[in-house]
Amino acid sequence: MFYQQNLPLYILALLLGRVSLLGELAPFGLALFGAVASLARERAVAVGIWALAGVLSAGFRYNANAVAGFKFIWYVDGNS
Repeated sequence: MFYQQNLPLYILALLLGRVSLLGELAPFGLALFGAVASLARERAVAVGIWALAGVLSAGFRYNANAVAGFKFIWYVDGNS
């Protein structure tokens, strides 16, 4: 699941997860997760975990995107 050659993608997911709009919305990590899930499903779970780590580390613990992200990771992991 976690490979060293994908480290730049994981760092990008972490940083995009931390970006917010108007201090309330953090859609970019989830959007990256969706793009990776559609193109490279085997990398999607790891990217989702890193994106959620970014969202949670930015202080958006009650953000709807974090909840949706958890559901997407659960869905992708169960359907891989």
